[in-house]
Amino acid sequence: MLGALVHRGPDDEGRLSDGDFSLGHRRLSIIDLETGHQPIHNEDETLWIVYNGEVYNFRELRQELEALGHRFYTRTDTEVLLHAYEQYGEDCVRRFNGMFALAIFDRTRRSLFLARDHFGIKPLYYHYDGDTSGDGSGAGSFLFASEIKALLEWAGLERAPDDEIVYEYLLYGWHEHRPETFFRGIRKLPAAHYMVVDESGVRTERYWDIEDPDRPVTSAALLPKQAREFGDLLEDSVQRRLISDVPVGSCLSGGLDSSAIVCIMDRLLKKNVPESVAIGDRLKTFSAVYPGEHLDESKYIDLVLQETAAEGNFIYPEHDEFFAELEKFVFYQEEPLVSTGPYAQWCVMRDVARKVKVVIDGQGADELMAGYTPYFFVYFQQLKAERRYLAMLREMLAARDVALPFFRNYLSDRFKPGRKVEARSLIASGFYERFQPDQRRHHTAKTLRGRLYEDTFVHSLPALLRYEDKNSMAFSVESRVPFLDPRLVEYIFSLPAEAIIGGGWNKRVMREALPGILPEKVRRRRWKVGFTTPEMAWLIARKDLVNDIFDSDSFNSRPYFDAAAVRDAFERICAGSAEETLAIWRVLNLEIWLRVFFDNQEDLAN
Repeated sequence: MLGALVHRGPDDEGRLSDGDFSLGHRRLSIIDLETGHQPIHNEDETLWIVYNGEVYNFRELRQELEALGHRFYTRTDTEVLLHAYEQYGEDCVRRFNGMFALAIFDRTRRSLFLARDHFGIKPLYYHYDGDTSGDGSGAGSFLFASEIKALLEWAGLERAPDDEIVYEYLLYGWHEHRPETFFRGIRKLPAAHYMVVDESGVRTERYWDIEDPDRPVTSAALLPKQAREFGDLLEDSVQRRLISDVPVGSCLSGGLDSSAIVCIMDRLLKKNVPESVAIGDRLKTFSAVYPGEHLDESKYIDLVLQETAAEGNFIYPEHDEFFAELEKFVFYQEEPLVSTGPYAQWCVMRDVARKVKVVIDGQGADELMAGYTPYFFVYFQQLKAERRYLAMLREMLAARDVALPFFRNYLSDRFKPGRKVEARSLIASGFYERFQPDQRRHHTAKTLRGRLYEDTFVHSLPALLRYEDKNSMAFSVESRVPFLDPRLVEYIFSLPAEAIIGGGWNKRVMREALPGILPEKVRRRRWKVGFTTPEMAWLIARKDLVNDIFDSDSFNSRPYFDAAAVRDAFERICAGSAEETLAIWRVLNLEIWLRVFFDNQEDLAN
C-alpha cells in the first residue's frame, strides 16, 4: 500500500504495527524537514498519528497546548494535531484551519480516529467489510488511504466497478457527489466529517457546516465595509498558506481568482512579511496557454506579470501529448472526469514540480461567489420569486453582455431537433434499464446562496478538489487553496446575495476589495475561462485514435455502451451535423478507466 503512494510522499516512509492495528505513511516534507518523520507519538506513546496536509493555525494551537502542559519533540503541525486530540478529543477538528486527512491510533482504547478537512481538500478513502449498525457487532477489516490505488493492493478487496455510480456518470455527468466511488466497496469520508473505528464498528459524525445557507440576509448598504473585511480575510488566508520550509509559487490562469492570489502574494513579498521568505526573491507563476485559440488568456496573464514583476512559466498543452499519456493521467486521477479540462492543470503541475514544491491556487472562489454564468439566472429567478421585479430588470440589463450569449446558446440547444446528442442514446438499453433514472433536480436550492452552498459541498467543488489533489500529488507537489479558509467561507455565506451578484457583476465583494491590487482590466473581466482545454477539437483532431477505441473488442463487449450509437454520434459530430457533447468524452474516459484499472492493471506509476 505504501508503495502505491510513493508519489504523494517521496521524501520519507514510516510504519507502526500494534497487534491488529497498523499505520503507514509516505512523507512529502514541507515543514520541519529534519524531525517530522511519521508516525508521530505523544509523550507516553499511547497516541500515534499519520497525517496528510497542512494546518495553518498550528503555531497558535501549539502555544495554547504548551500552556496546558503539553510537551513537543518536533516543530511540525502534525504533532500539534495529535496533542490537540489528546486535549480536546473528537472536538479538536473544530479548531483546525487548513487541509487535512488524519488518522490517530489510540493504543489504550484500541481505536482509530480519522478526520477530513472542512471542504475535503485532502482525500481519505476507506473500505470496511464489517457491520455498520454500531451495535457492537461490527467485527471486520477496515482499511484507509489517501488514494484508491493503495486500497486496491489489499488481496481481500474484490476489484469491480460500482455500476450505479457509472450509470449516474454516463447519464448525468455526476461524480464526487456522494461517498461512494466508482470502485465497489470503496468509499470516501465526506468533507467536514470524522470517523471512529473500534471494536463496535464504525461511527461517522459531521463536525462543521454552514448555518442555514438559504436564510435571507440583508445589508447591501454596507458593501464598502464588507469589501474591506473580505480583503483582510483573503490576505490573511494567503499569508498563512505561505508557511513553508520549501519554495512556494502560484498557479496563474489570468482569471480573477488566481490573479488576485498572485497580486496578494507579491504584495506580501514587498511588505516583507516573515512568511514571504518561502517565495524567494521573485514570485514564480505557472500558466497554461493556447496561442491563437479562443480560450487563450495570455493577455491577462501578461498584465498580472507586468504588475508584479513575477516570473512567468508557461506550458502549451497539445492533443498529441494528451493522448500519449491519457492512460497515465487516468491512472493518477483514479476515477473518471467530467471533461479533459483537468489535463491542463496536470501539465501545469508537472512544470511546477521543476521549480517549487508548494503552489497556491484559486480553487473554490467560483462556487463561493458565483463565478459561472448560470448563477446570474439563479439570481434572476430568486428576485422574481421575491417579487423584486425592478431589481430583477436592473440586474438583467446590467448583465446582458454575459447573460444574453449564454441564453442564446441555451435556446439553441433546446430547439435543434436531431442535432443534440443525448447521453441516454449512448447507453446500452440493458444497462439503462437496470437503474431508475433520478427524477430529482440536480439542484434543489431556490436562492443564489443556497445554490452556491450546493455547488461548494456537493455538485461542483468536490470534483475540482479531487482533480487538484491528484494532479498536484502525481508530481509530488502540495497545492494550497486560500479561498477555502473556513473563516473566509463563513464570512462569504454571511453576506447578502447583492454582495455576490450586483450591478451586473459576479464576485462583487471580491472585485470591490481589489482596486489598486489587481490590474484594472483583470478586475473588470467579464468572461471566465480558467485551466481548460479545447476538448472536442482535440478529439476530432485525433478521430482516428478515438474511432479505434470505439471499434475495439473491449469497448464493444462492455455492458455500458451502445457501441453503434456511440460511433454514429461521434461521426456526426466530426462531420458537423451534430452538436458537440461532453457525453462522448464520458464514454471515452470510462473505457480508458476500465482498461487501466480492470483489464490491464499495468504499473503506470513511472
